[in-house]
Amino acid sequence: MFHEYLSSLPAGVDVPWNGEQRAVADRILACRTARLGGHVDACDECGYQQISYNSCRNRHCPKCQGSAQAGRLEARQADVLPVPYAHV
Repeated sequence: MFHEYLSSLPAGVDVPWNGEQRAVADRILACRTARLGGHVDACDECGYQQISYNSCRNRHCPKCQGSAQAGRLEARQADVLPVPYAHV
């Protein structure tokens, strides 16, 4: 989303974010890229190597928190009573 949104802005337009918001956006944009560094995973049997880039581990990042969020939702589903429900 950040890539699409920020790239669609005309040149010279400044996004009105505070410092913390800018830092979070920068970390999310850098997530799992060479900007955050990485490591090499290697197979001991065949020698195949693959670079894995580090994640930002920010709680707002969908890449980092997507599976954690799914786990939390699944855990909450177990707590829901098996009856029709409507929030009033």
